Amino acid sequence: MLLRVAITFSCECGKRLKTPDDWGGRWVRCTACKRELLVPLPEPESDAIELDAEPTRAAPTPAPPPTWQPVQHLETARPRPVIAAPEPELGEQERSWRGYVYWLLLLTMIPLAVDSVISKDDPIARLRQTIESNPQLTQQYGQLSDEELDETVARDEKGFFSALPGQRIAGALHGRFSLVHWGYAAIAGAASLAFVVVALPGMPAKPLHLLLAGLFTGTLGVLLLTIIQVFGMFCFCCLGAMYLAALDPTAPFGASLLGHFLGVGLCEEVIKSLPVVWRIYRPDHCGWREACLWGMASGAGFGVSESIFYSTNYYNGVETGSIYIVRFVSLVAFHTMLSGSCAILLLRHQHHLEAEQDYFEWGITFVAIISMPMFLHGLFNTLGKKGFEIAQVGLWVAAFAWLAYLIGSSRKRESGLSRLAADAPVVVRTAHGTRIVQR
Repeated sequence: MLLRVAITFSCECGKRLKTPDDWGGRWVRCTACKRELLVPLPEPESDAIELDAEPTRAAPTPAPPPTWQPVQHLETARPRPVIAAPEPELGEQERSWRGYVYWLLLLTMIPLAVDSVISKDDPIARLRQTIESNPQLTQQYGQLSDEELDETVARDEKGFFSALPGQRIAGALHGRFSLVHWGYAAIAGAASLAFVVVALPGMPAKPLHLLLAGLFTGTLGVLLLTIIQVFGMFCFCCLGAMYLAALDPTAPFGASLLGHFLGVGLCEEVIKSLPVVWRIYRPDHCGWREACLWGMASGAGFGVSESIFYSTNYYNGVETGSIYIVRFVSLVAFHTMLSGSCAILLLRHQHHLEAEQDYFEWGITFVAIISMPMFLHGLFNTLGKKGFEIAQVGLWVAAFAWLAYLIGSSRKRESGLSRLAADAPVVVRTAHGTRIVQR
C-alpha cells in the first residue's frame, strides 16, 4: 500500500518547511523570515513509502504517474504560464532604460501638482463679473444670492449661456456648447495608446487589441457603469448609500471615503477590469506584461471617456484652461496606473478565482484581489472633494509607486524562477491548482 507524503524543503534563512504533497509549484511565505519561496516538486521516488515489504500476492501493475492537464473547459492544447522565466533578450532590455519607460507616467503628474499650488479662482465671482458687465443679465440675475444664482443657471442653462458673448462666463476657455474637448479626447487617447504600446519591452500585446480594449471600456464599459449606478441607486440600498455618501458635499471625511471606496472605486475598477478578465481567460497564453498593458489601455479609455463627460457637463463655459490639462493628462494617467495594477493582481491571483465557489464567493474574491487600487481610487476622490489638493498629489504618486512595485516584484519572481533550473519550468494553471511543468 502506498501513502503520499509531504514536501519538505529549506528556506535560505535555515528554516525547515513542510507543505502538503500537492503544493508543488505554489508560492508560499517562510514563517521565520517572511521571504516568498517556490515550493519544489516532490522527488519522483520520494512521493510514496512502502508499508508492506513482503506482499502475500503479486502486486498489480503500477499505474503511470499522473500528468497535469490544462483545465478542460479552456480547450487549449498547451500550458498557460502565469510567471515564467523571460527570454534572455527581454531580460537585457528590462535591465536597460527600456525597462523603465513606464516612469514617464510621473511627468503626467505635473499639471495636477501645478494646479494644486496655484491660487484657485472662484467661478461664482467670475459669473458675477459677467452679469454685472451685461445690463440685461444684471436686471434679471443681479439680485439673486450665490445659491439662488447657481440654481437658476442650472435650471435655464441653455437660455443663460446663449445670452452670453461666446456662450461663456468671464475667464472660461470654451463656450458652453463647444465641441473642442472632443479634440482633446482624441489627442489624449492617441497619446495614451502610444505610451501603452511602448510602456513595457517585448511588445507582448498587439496595438489593435489595446485600442479595442480602451474603446470597449470608454464606450460600452461606461454605459454598463451608468446602468449599474442607476440600478444600484434604486435596487441595492448599500450601493445607493455608498454613492450618496460619495456625492454629498456635506458628508464627513470618513463617510465620503467609505462611499468612494465601496461605491465609486468598486464599480469603476471592476468595469475597467472586464477586458483584462476576458483576456486572462482566453485559451492562449497571457503573461503579466500583456495583462498589465491591457489594463493600462482599458484605464486610459475610461479616463478619456470620463474627461469628455466632465468637460461637457461641468467645464465648458465655466472653467479656465488648467482644468482641461489636469483632466485629460493627470487624471487619465491616474486611471491608467490603477487599471494596470488591477491587471497584474488579477493575473497573479487568478488561481483563487478558479477555485470551486458560487457567484457571490467569486465576486467577493474578485473584489478582494483589486481592493488596493479601489482604496487608492476612493481616497484620491475623497481628498479632492475635501479640498486637500497637496495630499491628492501625494496619493497620485503613491498609485504610481504601487504600480512600480507590482512590475518590479513580477520581474523578481521571474528571476527567481529562472534560477530553479537551466531549462526553467513554467507555472501552469490546471484543474488541481497551479503547478510547475517542465518545458
